[in-house]
Amino acid sequence: MIYLDYAGLGTPRKDALQQEYEYKLALSADPSLEFKYVDIIERNKKHISKKFFHTDNYMVSYVRNTTEAITIATNVVPLESGEEVVMSSLEHRSADNSWEYICKKRNAKLIKVSISPKDSADTIVKKFKKVISNKTKVIFCSHIDRNFGILFPIKELSALANKYNSYMIVDGAQAVGLIDVNLDELDCHVYICSFHKWCNMPVAIGAMLSKKSITHHLGRLYVGERRLNEEKVEEKDFGTDELGTRNVALEMCLPMIIDQLPRIETGLFDYFIQRLESIPNVVEIISWVHNNGRGFIVVDMLNNNDNLQSILFDYYGIMIGRIIKDGKYYLRFSFDNTTQKNDIHILIEALKDIARNYATDDI
Repeated sequence: MIYLDYAGLGTPRKDALQQEYEYKLALSADPSLEFKYVDIIERNKKHISKKFFHTDNYMVSYVRNTTEAITIATNVVPLESGEEVVMSSLEHRSADNSWEYICKKRNAKLIKVSISPKDSADTIVKKFKKVISNKTKVIFCSHIDRNFGILFPIKELSALANKYNSYMIVDGAQAVGLIDVNLDELDCHVYICSFHKWCNMPVAIGAMLSKKSITHHLGRLYVGERRLNEEKVEEKDFGTDELGTRNVALEMCLPMIIDQLPRIETGLFDYFIQRLESIPNVVEIISWVHNNGRGFIVVDMLNNNDNLQSILFDYYGIMIGRIIKDGKYYLRFSFDNTTQKNDIHILIEALKDIARNYATDDI
C-alpha cells in the first residue's frame, strides 16, 4: 500500500515503538518505576518547550490528542453568559462541536468567520477584526488549517486578543513537526497539538501549552487527590497533575523524537506539483503547505466525484485524505520524508487511469 495521508495520521517511527515497548516492559517488571519516570518527564518538558517551542513561558500538559486538549480548553476558559467566542469556519469538527456545546451551556455566542483558501493573511485579520468586540472572550483558530493548509496569522490575531482582553487559543495539530513553532513570537495564550501526525509518534500523545501568566485564570476540569489536599492557593490552579494516569512510557520517548525529527528538503514537493499539472483538464490544485520534505497538497478533481478516495484505495492500494467543504469534495495528498518519487508516479498514473475510465463511465 502507498500511504499519502500523513496529515490524518502519521506513521510511527520504529525506534519510538521499540522504545515505548521497552519502557512498558520495565514498568511491568517494576511498577514503582513510574514515579521515577514522571520526575524525568517533568524535567524533559523544559527541554521540549525550549527546543521545540522556543519558550520557557508556557506550562506543558500532556494529553492523548488534540481533541482532548480542545475539550479541556473549552471547559477551563472562564467563558460567561453574554460573552462571545470567535473562530474560523475551517476548524476541525471536534473544535466546532466543543465550542458549540460550551457556548450553549454557558449562554455565550459563537461567531464563525468565513475563510477562503485564497484569503491572504491581511484579509484573514480584517475578517476577524470585523466581528471582534469587547464581548469577545476567546479567539480560536488553527495554526495550519487541516483542509487547505492555510497558515493563519497567529501573531496578529494574538495581538487582537490582547487588545480586547481575550484568550487566543490555537489548534496546532497540523503545524507541530511540519513548521517551526515559536510560541514566544506567536504570543497566544493556549497552544494545543498532537505528536502523531508530523512528528511520527505512536498515537495517544499530545500537548496543551498554557501561558504561565494566565493559568491562575483557568478553571479546573479534573480533580486529582494529591492536588486537592494541598494547601497552597496557587496549587489549586489548573495544572498538569490533574490529568489523571498517563502513558508515561510514551511520554518518555518524546525527547528522542523531537531531537531526531527529520528536516531534509527532498525536492518531492516540486516533483509532485509538476506531475499533478501533467493531468490537463482533470486536476485543479487548490492549495498546499510544505516544509523540510513534508506537507500536503489539496486538489479538486473529476467533477467533484465523491468516490475517488475509495476508488484509489480499493483498486490501486493508495491511501489519501478526503475533505468535504460546502458540499464539495477535495482530495488531500500528504507526504513526509519517507515518501518516494515512485509513490508519486504510481499515484499520478492511477489518477490518469481513473480519469480515462471516468470519462467512459467504466467506474
